[in-house]
This record gives sequence, C-alpha cells and structure tokens, in this order.
Amino acid sequence: MRELHFAAAGYRRLELAAPWAISFSQAGLRGIHVVIKGRCEAVFGEEDVEPLDAGDLIIAPRADPHVLRSPGALKSANVPAAELATQTAAGRIRSGGEGEKTVILCGAFAFRDADHPALAGLPRIVHIRGSNGRLPKWLRGYVEALLVEATDEGPAAT
Repeated sequence: MRELHFAAAGYRRLELAAPWAISFSQAGLRGIHVVIKGRCEAVFGEEDVEPLDAGDLIIAPRADPHVLRSPGALKSANVPAAELATQTAAGRIRSGGEGEKTVILCGAFAFRDADHPALAGLPRIVHIRGSNGRLPKWLRGYVEALLVEATDEGPAAT
C-alpha cells in the first residue's frame, strides 16, 4: 500500500472588492477556499458554477483548474493566483475594484505522489456549506488556525 504524503502547503488571505476573478491552474496544486465574508462563485470548466456564501468551504482535491470570481465577473478578467501571490511577501492579498467586499482564505497544497489512486477517486469539488454566514462549528477552530498561519509574518509562516 502506498502512503499519501503532503509535499507542500501555503495559505493566503484574499481581501477582494468586486469585480474580481482569480484563476487557479498550477499543475498539481490542490486548493481549499473558505469564504470568510461576502459571496462569490467557483467555476469549474465552462459552465459548472458553484455559488459560495460566507461560511462556505470548498476543496478542489484533484487539482482541477478553476476560477473564483465575484458574482457576474467576466471570464476575460481572470488574474492568475500565482501572479497575485508574488505581489506580496505577507499572506494578505488585496485586489479587485470598488464594489462588494469579499474575504477568502485560500490554501494550496501538493502531494509527493500526485498520481496516487486515492486522489483520483475523489470528486472534483467538495462543498461544505456554512449556516447564517458562519462556518460549521466543527470547522471554526481549524479555519482560525489557518487564518493565523496565512497572516503571521513569523519564522514559520508560509
């Protein structure tokens, strides 16, 4: 039996104002996105649009390319996530226009064995819905720890 091991992980706090659209398409990177404030859409493929509200969490466990965008944002306006990440040394990224505000905790992670059979069997997207703008109670501590990880500029920060 082959074991599954993380090779890397990193987290960023995105503070966005509509209109905005960010593409996630780096080969081998899986993503996790938690909507802390506001709302947005996750787009997988051409027409698979998943509306997200505050308190929602999605995981893209198969490394499928996708876009997070403000509701109704144009596809042609996508900014690659890797490009945004290079614009700041800290884990806090600000982008977008002057409209509705959205805050998202984004994580990217890679596995040593990207072709592991356990990964291939996972769905394209795992969506855990929040309630009344809040994360499910069992996720709150985990997300709070990741927010600290994303914005802490100490020696162990990503």
